[in-house]
Amino acid sequence: MKQKIVLLAFMICSISIYANDKLVIDIDKSISMAKENNIDLKRAELTLDGKRRAKATAYNVFYPSVSGFLILNRSNTEPAQGSDTNFLLGYEASLNFTPALFNAITLLKKDYEMGVITYEQAEKKIEKTVKELFYNLIILNEQISLLEDNLKNIKSRYDLTKLNYDAGLVSELELLKVQVSYQNFIPELNNLKNLYNSSTMNFKTILGIDLNKTIELSGQIDPEIKKITFEEAYDLAVMNNDQLKMVYKSSELLNAQKKTVFSQGFLPLLTAKYSSSTLLNDPFGSDRFDTDNFLDDMGELSVSMFYSFDSLFPNSAERLSLEEIDRSITDADLQGKALLDGLKLQITNLIATLNNSLEIQEGLELTVLLAKKSLDSTEQAYKSGTSKLLEVESAQNEYKKARLELLTEKYKYINSLLELEDICGEL
Repeated sequence: MKQKIVLLAFMICSISIYANDKLVIDIDKSISMAKENNIDLKRAELTLDGKRRAKATAYNVFYPSVSGFLILNRSNTEPAQGSDTNFLLGYEASLNFTPALFNAITLLKKDYEMGVITYEQAEKKIEKTVKELFYNLIILNEQISLLEDNLKNIKSRYDLTKLNYDAGLVSELELLKVQVSYQNFIPELNNLKNLYNSSTMNFKTILGIDLNKTIELSGQIDPEIKKITFEEAYDLAVMNNDQLKMVYKSSELLNAQKKTVFSQGFLPLLTAKYSSSTLLNDPFGSDRFDTDNFLDDMGELSVSMFYSFDSLFPNSAERLSLEEIDRSITDADLQGKALLDGLKLQITNLIATLNNSLEIQEGLELTVLLAKKSLDSTEQAYKSGTSKLLEVESAQNEYKKARLELLTEKYKYINSLLELEDICGEL
């Protein structure tokens, strides 16, 4: 009796462990897990942290340059007084001032802002990919379910035809036709299952889930219908499009670089310098701490201005560098204009696709309604004995096929909506 109780408890625990081993995730949890575990996103975050720290510590360009020195020398000739060995101790501090220092801070700030845009792009890309894979897996699962039902029905039809053939009621040609139809479904179903498995593995990898972990998707394809005009979408794209932001920010960075090159090449350099040193005679003598041994105590403060005339010559390196930056700025402006034209075309096509998809969905919803009524009518006829089981199964398949076509169109609508959101930001 005790052995049975122990065995029963073991079975319950095993079932409980197996049930808990399955990970049920919805679309929101999928996105959250991807953002938390995705390696590419973590690398992008590390890069952004580096740029953030560089921006926060940009003031260090105003730090002076400080150095110290120790010199020990021994003279080859006998000195007039004191020892022939001297020890020189000193330090020097200098600060170079130029408007380029402020420009350097601006460059770090612009570089950080570009890093923010790059990180947001990576984050949005992960979110979009997760959504696409999530809904794609749901569609694949529905397709597999439909094919399995079709295969089951064809197998039943084949078995029935085989019985009729054995009884001499149908020809061998009729039997072969049903058999070929059955055999053709098997590789199609296997290919679809392989595609589902590979897509699942890719989905797990992006979410950072163990590949051996069993997952179950919780959700359905029921997109929120969003009506948006071209003007509204275009205005949002101008404000929120990451590619456009990157082009504009690149232009700002180039202008900051231009100011830096100009400051370095065409403006004077102001230097403040202070140095101090002490000369100790006979540092290894027994009376080295005697103040008389400190022969010299020197200190100096100087302020100087330096100007290079090299940049004033025609075709100097500085002038050529400024010309190259001007060309890059012009190119960035042209990129922005080309991108705006491209966005207009993409938005126009996507809105047309979305509107067309809504019309298709309306027609498919009517098809689903008719298929459901046909199924209900066939089931009622089967219960009254005026319809065969195969007719019911065929009606069920038609209903499932109609639902799958509607889901597929909704999936296409979601993908187009994701593309539009990728261009315009949140709609």
